[in-house]
Amino acid sequence: MQRSRGGTTRVASVVCTGLDTRSNRSLWRDRALLELSVAVLHSFSRAGVTIVDHHAVTRQFVHHEEKELDLGRVTPADWSWVVPPISASTTATFHRQYKNVVQTPNFFYQPAPWRDRSALGRCPLH
Repeated sequence: MQRSRGGTTRVASVVCTGLDTRSNRSLWRDRALLELSVAVLHSFSRAGVTIVDHHAVTRQFVHHEEKELDLGRVTPADWSWVVPPISASTTATFHRQYKNVVQTPNFFYQPAPWRDRSALGRCPLH
């Protein structure tokens, strides 16, 4: 967990679950993050908004990967993006290896056009 999120997680763990945050051995951070995830899924569902949990989305990704393999194509991916931070080892993508390659054509980041003085007054398409 990122250090900057610690305050939010600590508050959630104390308020929502009453976990003892004095020791890491209580796994309070893990439990708090799980409870936050459950709360988010519940609130989306209650509001009638569709959201996918990390187990479902990793199964969907593996299904996509298998369909691509059947067509003779590999599925490049950045492992850190397809393996969720919560319950990672229990998801379908955890024990898989991916080649993280940049393919083209692609959408690449570019400098903000309003900061590039040389482009001022020119049509961005010509």
